[in-house]
Amino acid sequence: MSDTTTQSKASEEFKRLSAHATEAQNKITASAAKSRDSLSEQVKEARKSADTRTAALKSRMSKENEKVSDRASDHWNGVQDSWRNLTSRAHGRVEDRQAEHDATHAEHHAERAERDAMYAVEFAYATVEEAEYAILDATLARMDADKAVLATA
Repeated sequence: MSDTTTQSKASEEFKRLSAHATEAQNKITASAAKSRDSLSEQVKEARKSADTRTAALKSRMSKENEKVSDRASDHWNGVQDSWRNLTSRAHGRVEDRQAEHDATHAEHHAERAERDAMYAVEFAYATVEEAEYAILDATLARMDADKAVLATA
C-alpha cells in the first residue's frame, strides 16, 4: 500500500474515532437527565456495543496474527489482554451491583465505578496517543522504504 493511501486510511479512521468520542460525550452528557430505567437500558446498550467492538478487534487481530507475527502484534495482543482483564473485572462489578441495596455498599460501588470510569478515560487517552504515534511511525517507515527503493533503482 502506498504512503498516501496508508496515511489517508489511518487518518480517516482517526477522524471516525474522534467523531465517535464526540457522540459518546453527547450521550454521557444527556444521561444526567434520564430516568434510572432509561439510563440502565443505555448502560446495557453501551456494554453490548463495547463487547461487540472488542470481539471484532480480537477477531481481526487474530486473523492478522495468523499472517504476521511480530513485536507490534505481540504488543497489541498484550494490550488486548490487559483491556479484556480490565473490562471483565468492571463487568463483574456491574453485575454484582444489581444485587446491592445497602446504602454503604452502593456508595462504595459508586466510588469504585467512578474510579474505573476515570481509568477507562485515561486508558483511552493513552490509546489515542498510541494510535497517533503508530500512524505517524507507519508514515515515516513508508517514506524510508520508498526512499530506499528509489536509491536502489
